[in-house]
Amino acid sequence: MRLLMKLSLTSTFIFLVLSEVTSSHFVEFNNRIHQFPERMEVTRWSRKIDFVPDSAIPKGKSKKLSSKAGNGKNIKPTKKPTKASGKTGVIHLGISDHSLVYAVRKFTLPNGRQKIRQVRNFKTFVENDFIRDVSQLPWEMVYQFGDPNLCWQVWKSLLLDALNRHAPLRHKRIRNNPVPWINPQIKELMRKSDYHKKKAIKYDSESQWELYKTLRNEVNINMRKAKSKYFCDKIQAISQMGDSKSGWAWINSLLGRKHKNANINELKVNDDIISDDKSITETLNEYFINIGMKMAAESACQSTDALNDQVIYENTVLLPKENFHFADITIDSVSKRLQKLNVSKATGIESKCVLLMIKLLLQEQ
Repeated sequence: MRLLMKLSLTSTFIFLVLSEVTSSHFVEFNNRIHQFPERMEVTRWSRKIDFVPDSAIPKGKSKKLSSKAGNGKNIKPTKKPTKASGKTGVIHLGISDHSLVYAVRKFTLPNGRQKIRQVRNFKTFVENDFIRDVSQLPWEMVYQFGDPNLCWQVWKSLLLDALNRHAPLRHKRIRNNPVPWINPQIKELMRKSDYHKKKAIKYDSESQWELYKTLRNEVNINMRKAKSKYFCDKIQAISQMGDSKSGWAWINSLLGRKHKNANINELKVNDDIISDDKSITETLNEYFINIGMKMAAESACQSTDALNDQVIYENTVLLPKENFHFADITIDSVSKRLQKLNVSKATGIESKCVLLMIKLLLQEQ
């Protein structure tokens, strides 16, 4: 946007100059403008453009300005002549004796970048083959290092190499608004519906309109059925897992309760219920204004009590109730801790896969 603004400002500046000068005058102007540092933006831009006669723009042919081009009022600068639509003109401004030459340029906004993330392909994953492959890895390499961080990196690289062979990484494009209940049959109906709609608009055919309406209704009916089945299956699967949190999340997304309203209708103050908007606002304002002084007073009282407790503590010798000792860590205790880890809390695709494979291997033991 910044570059576009610079181009538009510089093009307007050059248009005003070109409206009353000839080609020879412009060459002299272009040579003199290099002497001023503040005109460097205009200079850099003017070096990249060609000055094309107005009659040559619609044909898409680039012709540099020569001394025979005539008056400069029929010339407009352009970097790509094929982008110009051919609509040009002159605007007579009252603020100056010079007229402004304009040209309409074809312009389209670029599409946004697609969201792509890495996922693992488990379509050909065989659990028994993976476990057999992992059991044959050279795990003795891990014990060659004394640093636990290096041991972890070696262990992780060995496991990921085996995982890449059985479940390779692939790139997946993510939709901005995912609609998981749309199946290939619905997509085909939508494609046919769009096709007949274009035909109906182009030829103004009554039969095409009827086909479009029939397919549109069929798409809507199938969409409602597929959406209902999708949410029912999801809620049933979550209920079987016993995860009430995920179940309520699906129900709220179905009912459109993602954004909670924070409106306060009533407020209870000293056993009195306030429902007037003005009274609620004044009560909240008074509370938040005085909360700083209340917290400062409470903090001062607590600091005084803490000081007295510190004086008593310094004059008292406390003996430990029990001796500290290191507990023995067994393989079973580590295995139980690892099995209780939540895979969804892991960060990154590699950490999630490693944690998932660890739990899978521990279950087979």
